[in-house]
Amino acid sequence: VEATLGKFEILGCAFAGISSSKFSSLSLRECSGNVAVSNTDVRSLVLRRISGGTALEANVGEELVVSQNGGPVLVTNNSFDTFLRLRKIRAAVDARDNTLGEFQVINVRGNVTI
Repeated sequence: VEATLGKFEILGCAFAGISSSKFSSLSLRECSGNVAVSNTDVRSLVLRRISGGTALEANVGEELVVSQNGGPVLVTNNSFDTFLRLRKIRAAVDARDNTLGEFQVINVRGNVTI
């Protein structure tokens, strides 16, 4: 998807791929497959209950929350002014080369690489 939108929410999808877009708020919840978000300008990005892997690359915004995910999480080359919060992740997390105001990792079962 390439778009310029205000608030956008995807609830219950097989997989999602979003790139080169601009949002005030983007929320993806309860996706059964993989989710990828890249080259996106978004004030608030929230990913919850993603069963597959999650890849977030080259995004710019204020806050990023990844919560209750089942697959591995890759977060690279992002810039979030306020915080990046990873919570209840059941697999490995790779969060290298990010520019962050605050970084929180809570209850991750796999390896965490920063």
